Amino acid sequence: MDPNYYSMRDQSIFITYTDMIKMTYPCLLYELAHEYYDDLKDFLDLDKIKDFDIYNLERICAERIDINPLTYIKKPNCTKETCDLLLKTFTVDSYKMYTDSKFSEFGSKLYNILSLDNIKNVFIYIEEQAEQIIFDCNVYFSKFSNKIKYFTGDFIRAVQCTPVKPTCFVLNNVEYVHKLIEHKYIAYTEIILGELGCNYELDEQLGLKVKGIDDEVMKNNIFKLAVTPVVKLEKRHFTQYDMSELDKK
Repeated sequence: MDPNYYSMRDQSIFITYTDMIKMTYPCLLYELAHEYYDDLKDFLDLDKIKDFDIYNLERICAERIDINPLTYIKKPNCTKETCDLLLKTFTVDSYKMYTDSKFSEFGSKLYNILSLDNIKNVFIYIEEQAEQIIFDCNVYFSKFSNKIKYFTGDFIRAVQCTPVKPTCFVLNNVEYVHKLIEHKYIAYTEIILGELGCNYELDEQLGLKVKGIDDEVMKNNIFKLAVTPVVKLEKRHFTQYDMSELDKK
């Protein structure tokens, strides 16, 4: 994402920390497989990922079809509610998933974006209260602490609590876009959506499209939408596959 994208007007950016600043879930999956195997083996099929390196876990998280990555490895007896509770618990309690995680494609450019004069506010959001993200962001962005504010809890409530209306939303979950539409907070904004499997559905030609969003929706609700990768997938992300097959692509 070229930082010049933001050069046309003063911007207040609302951004989800997860996926869009840091790819925390690959580190979480690695931590669960190697440090919590015995504790979670009745709920999660950690054998499925125990031999995966961090790059293969990045691919899994980018391609995931549910916003909660634990659903990929849940056992049949493990309910979605249990997966959500486990994710919530580790989101609050884990440190490694924040300190050891890599910047996403957008996150790696956030320092340069914050350096622009027309970036007036950056509102960093995570659903669960996690002091770790403040510590983590201070490591990299302390120079811009006057521009940054943090928000947690219900998504719409967090948007309502910002001191000024965001002009741009950088989001990891298409459901947040639909909430903005439903509550009429999306007009005249720009949406940058993470390129995650869970944000897509099949169209009538069996191609991929963003869930529930088309040109008519954007026109009727007066917003623009762009999609950006969270990670640049390379051969090293596919080492669990036959590399000779990749060479043919």
